[in-house]
Amino acid sequence: NTSLYDPAATGLYVWGTSTFYGNVTIVPGASSGKVLTSDASGNASWQAATGGSSGVTSLSSGTGIILSPSPITTTGSISADTNVLQKRVSTACAANQAIKSIAADGTPTCVNVVSSLTAGTGISLSPSPITTTGTISADTAAVQVRVSGSCGTNQAIKSIASNGTVTCVNLPSSALCTYGSKTYSSGAACKTQTSFVSQSSQCAALTCQSDGTMVNNWTVLCSSPTCGQ
Repeated sequence: NTSLYDPAATGLYVWGTSTFYGNVTIVPGASSGKVLTSDASGNASWQAATGGSSGVTSLSSGTGIILSPSPITTTGSISADTNVLQKRVSTACAANQAIKSIAADGTPTCVNVVSSLTAGTGISLSPSPITTTGTISADTAAVQVRVSGSCGTNQAIKSIASNGTVTCVNLPSSALCTYGSKTYSSGAACKTQTSFVSQSSQCAALTCQSDGTMVNNWTVLCSSPTCGQ
């Protein structure tokens, strides 16, 4: 049902459904990348591709990306910026070592790690030596556990046990002695007016006791201050 009309004078007109075997070539306006379009009257022509179907037209680089050229508008290459992103680590550290740092090219710097611990003074290990996991403790036979006890009023620490408890002793009283118009601290001495016959340079003395009393049981040089003065 296909009809042809005066192809020699005015061109080829086709009415109805037509089937072509082989290539159909439309030469005027043709070039690479153009698409065949039609106007409202049905006239076909080659036109540049427009709209969303044209694909990416320009690429700019963001963080961690290097473009060559930049921006890419036709063709180019995209690569990771190893000043921002880490290149894959390609080597490993030896036994008993660990990674200390990694260079931009992925090369690691390795350092030795502790592989065994033995006990020194004041240290207890379980097990000993420790080669994998274990417990480190202070040896209380060599070092002092924190002191946990305290003494009362007018007491002082005499000794400290290995578990930190204390043994206390009483301190001498700090009471003052009074003689005449003078006061004396515990242990202070002064002379009386009586001198010893056998030792003319020494005089009888009174000594202040921890209970606040003055006792005549010492001698001092007669040049010492007189009691009560």
